[in-house]
Amino acid sequence: MAVSGNEIKIKTLYAKRDILFSRIQSISDHIKNINVEAVWETFLNEIETVDSLRTDYERILDQINHLELQIDPKYIVNYQPLLAFEDMLCRVKRTAKHLQSPSQNEAKPEIQVRPRDSIRLPPIDIPVFNGDIKTWPFFFSSFQNNIHNNPSLSDAEKLYYLISKLSGRAQSICSGFTPTANNYLLIFETLKTKYEDRRMLASQYLNQIFDLKPISSANINGLEQFLDKFVASVAALKNLKFNDLMDVVFLHIALKKLDPDTVRAFEMEHRSSEMPSFHSLASFVRDQMK
Repeated sequence: MAVSGNEIKIKTLYAKRDILFSRIQSISDHIKNINVEAVWETFLNEIETVDSLRTDYERILDQINHLELQIDPKYIVNYQPLLAFEDMLCRVKRTAKHLQSPSQNEAKPEIQVRPRDSIRLPPIDIPVFNGDIKTWPFFFSSFQNNIHNNPSLSDAEKLYYLISKLSGRAQSICSGFTPTANNYLLIFETLKTKYEDRRMLASQYLNQIFDLKPISSANINGLEQFLDKFVASVAALKNLKFNDLMDVVFLHIALKKLDPDTVRAFEMEHRSSEMPSFHSLASFVRDQMK
């Protein structure tokens, strides 16, 4: 499939955006060794460019949002990465002001900053999550292992990676929060609460299994679809580690066979239960008949 001119432009802009963020991140990283003379001097030289970095970053975000809207009129305009950028910019400027104050002319500053690794995770290593719950486990595992649990990243940096890898419904869920470093954990936990739902995941995997149409003839595409949808869904179901997987399957099938009103009433009665049992559904139906 041919790539449109706008798609080429937007990929280029995203690459430029990430380079600018890496630049301000690199300048910010000097703070950890600011009491080393060579680092101190390098930092003071590099801060001369930070205002232009900010201007370029905002301009590129404007262009990205404009092109995204041209490609998809339903696209949600997103300036959250700018706030993450500005968090680090403020940190850099605050340190620069401290270094350039008269009291610092005779001595190097003693700034206590936790150690940070020099390794930086390239944005491409983290998949985009669009709110499709079937893709949540892979996204969550990737993000948690590479970003959330990375002690070398600040909350501002973790937030940048998180919001830059959300789209669609997942992005909308977080739009009510101010994207600042202080809110990183709140945004992260909100996503976990929404999508870390074993029952909903099981339902999606079972739907994928039961909705798969029989293969009419032996061909590569059909067999690949069987592996991708049926076999992968079975493996994902087992990975959810239910105590009684067959009970989960029976409950799923049974709810599909009941009318919407009965299902709604059952769900309301068991809304505090993470995973109602098939037995509880059968008992509920019997009670409805009395």
